[in-house]
Amino acid sequence: MDAKEREESWLTAAQCAERIGMTVRALRLYEETGLIRPLRTGKNWRLYGAKEIARLNEILALKRLGLSLQDIARLLAGHATDLDRMLAMQNLSLQEQLRRTQHSLAIIDTLRAKIAAGDLLSIDDLLKLAKETNMTDTSADAIAWRRYKQARPRTEQKIDPALYANYAGFYLIDTLGWRITERDGRLFRA
Repeated sequence: MDAKEREESWLTAAQCAERIGMTVRALRLYEETGLIRPLRTGKNWRLYGAKEIARLNEILALKRLGLSLQDIARLLAGHATDLDRMLAMQNLSLQEQLRRTQHSLAIIDTLRAKIAAGDLLSIDDLLKLAKETNMTDTSADAIAWRRYKQARPRTEQKIDPALYANYAGFYLIDTLGWRITERDGRLFRA
């Protein structure tokens, strides 16, 4: 670390993840895919400073726009973090979210007016409401619970050890990357 780096405030991976609202696993995935390069201590701990956090903001803004990690990596390859560009992308994402919210509110207002006029809502009205307003629970707790239910252990299936090499590789599941390796007749998540 040079003198300038020592003066900067640094966060560990756990501190950074907690303050941004993501998991340490996601930070590691971003590092594995080359999206961020945190500084390492002598004990190999990851440290995140202003540059890395600015890059994380850029990554998260691009994810909100619907880009895959591979697309984000291609877009950001070799480019220094441009805060104005990152803010412009976040602005675009929030404008789109606002547009969808306003559209949903207009549908709700129309249906409420229909009810106030004494009309019944049709199946089509209710389907449109569900589809257009996307009334699913996207709170952090609900998302965490769905991920837990999907990730919890399933019934074990025996695999012929001769086939282990076929299972080795990189898997992307719900924006999380998993590298499976075969070693000494066993499979490992790396």
